[in-house]
Amino acid sequence: MEINLSHLDYEKNKRFDFELLRNNMNYSDVIFELISHKCINIRDNSSTIALITSNPEEYPKLLIAMDSHGLKLTKQSFKKCLENTQYYKKMSCVINRKDVDYGTMEFS
Repeated sequence: MEINLSHLDYEKNKRFDFELLRNNMNYSDVIFELISHKCINIRDNSSTIALITSNPEEYPKLLIAMDSHGLKLTKQSFKKCLENTQYYKKMSCVINRKDVDYGTMEFS
């Protein structure tokens, strides 16, 4: 099932069923900023963040966008989160390889 997670505003995330991310291999990472504390289907957890951090094997890697004042998505916090995604780390390994011809994307 494809889920549009491009951006959920504060009001929409109260009604978003984060259980849809459970065991969903379409997403390797999710970035959270300010989020409603109580969302649906968080089981007996105090928040969605607590649900995901207490079950890391069942959910995508959680990255939290923060500035010096707490949860907040800024250009800098977003960049920092992106650099810590599993995708970015894997692509960095490929880009830094010396045996790749980037014109053809062939490995020697």
